[in-house]
Amino acid sequence: MDASYHPESDETTFLEPRQASLYRGLIGSANWVITLGRFDIRYATNTLARYGMAPREGHFTAIQRVFGYLKSHPKFQILIDPQPHPSQMLPTAKHDWTEFIPMPPKKSLPTLPHP
Repeated sequence: MDASYHPESDETTFLEPRQASLYRGLIGSANWVITLGRFDIRYATNTLARYGMAPREGHFTAIQRVFGYLKSHPKFQILIDPQPHPSQMLPTAKHDWTEFIPMPPKKSLPTLPHP
């Protein structure tokens, strides 16, 4: 999505019912593309999905830009490495959390049965 575009301040005319239906279809298709692995369009799609009940021409142009981006970058991937980087690993020493969260005293209540 264009960095200077703010869909919440869009004041273009509302779409006709037929175009609004097409807009909602494009949003649904973009959600499927996200499900299939193209997480890079998630923000733009979710932002534009908020205007599904009353989309404007600017919103329609923005979702067309998202599909133009997908067309121009067909093989783009976000790679996720399951192995943590050594700088991101936590120390292995065990911490004693009782200084922050003291243990409650072990008392049994007289009205409750013994477990």
